[in-house]
Amino acid sequence: MKKAARIKNLRVGILFTAAFAIVLFVRLIPLDLMPGQIAPPDILFALMVALLVRRPRALPMVLVVVLFLLNDILLQQPLGLWTLVVLAISELVRNSRSEVREMLFLSEWIWFAGLFGAASAADYALRIALFVPREPLTLLLPMIIFTITVYPLVVLFLNVVFGVQKPVQRDFAGMSARS
Repeated sequence: MKKAARIKNLRVGILFTAAFAIVLFVRLIPLDLMPGQIAPPDILFALMVALLVRRPRALPMVLVVVLFLLNDILLQQPLGLWTLVVLAISELVRNSRSEVREMLFLSEWIWFAGLFGAASAADYALRIALFVPREPLTLLLPMIIFTITVYPLVVLFLNVVFGVQKPVQRDFAGMSARS
């Protein structure tokens, strides 16, 4: 049984890496020569959080760091700054996943909104403290709203494409929890 769980976690990790590469590739290709008026949602962050809540062993810390560091390099962001924030958030999600598993989806969505808002505020504050160029708030606030709005679609994507669902705890006698 352990071998089957490891294989499933490896498969989910590979699918996450492939989805990460596809989203990053789409962000890199020039679809329009004029700069965008609105920032795109951070689908990669939403995908990471949703997957960590549902299957934390499929995303080792090293994989998260390597992928988000590659994201920083390719998108020409301050090297390691967003990666540091994402690493802190990923460990927070890993430590609080048992509480999140018991939440209804609406509560999880509100929890994600607070989490992403805090991560964005931490990144913005670090950029100010380190004198690193930052986006204006007129671009940052819509990106936060779009990312929060996209989270249910990311969870649906995980459910349909990856086959990963949130384990539920059952209180019935003789019933075990799904993993």
